[in-house]
Amino acid sequence: MRKINFIEKLIREEKIKLAEPSKVVAESYNEKSKNALKAANILLSQNLPEEAMPMAYYAMYHKTTSLFYLIWDKMRKSCCDNHSS
Repeated sequence: MRKINFIEKLIREEKIKLAEPSKVVAESYNEKSKNALKAANILLSQNLPEEAMPMAYYAMYHKTTSLFYLIWDKMRKSCCDNHSS
């Protein structure tokens, strides 16, 4: 698959580096996600929806990052095994 080859090329050229799965890093991002969501809820309760929106975005972003640190190794192996031809 073309996208996989592009990523593999960037790795070979050392333009990107794959991070190892880490429960410690995942928990750190999970905590950031919880704090951002708390902030969004506080802003929303103060009738500040425009200010709450970025905090809600960061809550989702940090949660997604947390999940990647937990499942990256499994995802990478599955992706490369399925698209190696």
